[in-house]
Amino acid sequence: MATKQSSTPSFFNFVNEGILLPARNMRLFAAVFALVVACTSLILLGNDLAVQPFTNKLNLDIKVLNGTDPSSPEFAHLLQEVQTPGTSC
Repeated sequence: MATKQSSTPSFFNFVNEGILLPARNMRLFAAVFALVVACTSLILLGNDLAVQPFTNKLNLDIKVLNGTDPSSPEFAHLLQEVQTPGTSC
């Protein structure tokens, strides 16, 4: 009588296959790696060029507002400048 093997593989078999699979098909994993690197690079580049300058300007404006007396006319001018959507960095 043959012993029955379980139909679901154990966790260690899954990990073992995950380690051995790149060695079986290097071209596939090189392409997947290149795709992941390209996507990550584009996301980081977009962050550095578009998001980070806006964030830096906003942080600077907040620091200036925190250091200005709220009853002064300069505070009203700064607040209006921060709230205007068309201001450039």
